[in-house]
Amino acid sequence: MKLTREQAREHSYMEAELYNKTLQIEKRYAEGKVSEQEKLRYKNTFRTEVRTRNGKLNSNKQNKKSSWSGQPKTLETYYNEESTTKLYNTHIPKIFGTNDFYRVDVAVNKIKNSVDLKEKMKPKLCKLLELINKNGYTKARTIWEKKYSPSTFRNHIKLIESVGINVLTFDKVINRVKVKREKIKNFTSLKNAIPELQPISYDIPKNSFELK
Repeated sequence: MKLTREQAREHSYMEAELYNKTLQIEKRYAEGKVSEQEKLRYKNTFRTEVRTRNGKLNSNKQNKKSSWSGQPKTLETYYNEESTTKLYNTHIPKIFGTNDFYRVDVAVNKIKNSVDLKEKMKPKLCKLLELINKNGYTKARTIWEKKYSPSTFRNHIKLIESVGINVLTFDKVINRVKVKREKIKNFTSLKNAIPELQPISYDIPKNSFELK
């Protein structure tokens, strides 16, 4: 798991981005673009964003089963707590999972010591976990599916998650410093996060500023 600016696209309609907000703000502060107050506000912060693409907005509007059916593509429709919470909880867990993040060696040991997994399955799951840590989820999936099959990959992921492990792990050593922490709460989970719906500083006329 690389704790740097990363982007994950679930499909062509949705995008999610996870990045180090602290580093972003510190850079902008050094450039004189943000205040000291803004810098302190985002201390020790990772930010997760969900982006709804135009195709999905059109689909929501036209789909009679959608809660947004017939609704205009405006900020009023989507820029509110109810809509953002629904979008976030629908798509983020599919990308970043719901289990906490473990240091890769700790996660491997949890698999080895699990009483719920078959012994012959444990070496494969450990290898997959290390493969994801080294190469990233997408590349590891391609390698695993080529070696086995897409259904086998999905099954192995479910087995790893069944023992409370997130398949995204962090390294034992980061920037030549040994990491003592064994687990990090899943900060992409809404229950562990601080929702941020920035107030708009100007009035938005009804049905204006259509989203493109």
